[in-house]
Amino acid sequence: MLRIPQSCIHTRSTPFWNKETAPAGIFKRHLDTGTQPGVYPRLSVMRGAVRYLGYADEFTPEPDSELVIEAGRFGVFPPERWHHIEVMTDDTLFNIEFFVEPEVLKSLLASDNMKETIMLRIPENFVHTRSTPFWNKESAPKALFTHHNTKAGVYGRLSVMQGAVRYFGFADGDATEPDLEVIIEAGSFGISPPQKWHRIELLTDDTYFNIDFFADPAVTLSGAGIGKVVNTHKE
Repeated sequence: MLRIPQSCIHTRSTPFWNKETAPAGIFKRHLDTGTQPGVYPRLSVMRGAVRYLGYADEFTPEPDSELVIEAGRFGVFPPERWHHIEVMTDDTLFNIEFFVEPEVLKSLLASDNMKETIMLRIPENFVHTRSTPFWNKESAPKALFTHHNTKAGVYGRLSVMQGAVRYFGFADGDATEPDLEVIIEAGSFGISPPQKWHRIELLTDDTYFNIDFFADPAVTLSGAGIGKVVNTHKE
């Protein structure tokens, strides 16, 4: 069985999918989004079974490798490998996680899309209005892990002291697929712009972080606690 190098960092988990909810492209020959040397997908089957078929290239008609992954087991796919999958029962349920070599992760973090968000600047005249305690997976408000946004005229700056945080940005409050993903590592911060719908995930059990909020002096904020600067529901 192919092994994920111990140095790799978990960067993404899909929802649990069945034959109806999985993206159609996964059942056609493809390379996983973001696949490159040092990126390893791991498919875990909760129920039923999945067949993985690997190909030498984009055009070879017949697979050169095949793997059946049964319930309670997982399969690791090599980086940059053309493949498709088949669900073998009507009730099959599975998800996919991605693991990235640290050096590759650094290059991803330096990409233009991620850099644009990480290096987003808070206007110089904005005023620091609130600083949260340091939070971990047990103490952080549950609302941070679901869709929410900062209020109009409010920027959030999330600083990671230990571990790593994944930020998912969404086009609006109803969107289910992110239009932006950023990984913020220990010693770094990420900035979320006003009214940007998003949620976060903690990538390690020992991650801890805090959030500072900066507001436009011309904006009058109402509410109490974190609700003064954050919307946790669609308005």
